[in-house]
Amino acid sequence: MISVTVGEMTLEYCPNCAYDSVTLYDGSTESSTVLKKLCTTTASVTSSGSTVLVVFKSDYSVNSGRFSLSWTFVGQGGGGPGDVNQ
Repeated sequence: MISVTVGEMTLEYCPNCAYDSVTLYDGSTESSTVLKKLCTTTASVTSSGSTVLVVFKSDYSVNSGRFSLSWTFVGQGGGGPGDVNQ
């Protein structure tokens, strides 16, 4: 399992996250279960397996979007903390 924490978020505000968002999926594809979709708040989530897909979406109108993310392997076969990996 992977514990993911999304820290600082500076994204364009929209109540339903239509403009800018960070979506965390419990798996390796966008058809996987959504763990959390964020646009204005920070959060921590834990996956059910060994893969989390992070998708950052932004529209063209405001160019100030950024966020920070960290993760830690938890449970069976755990490891150490990690940083965003492209």
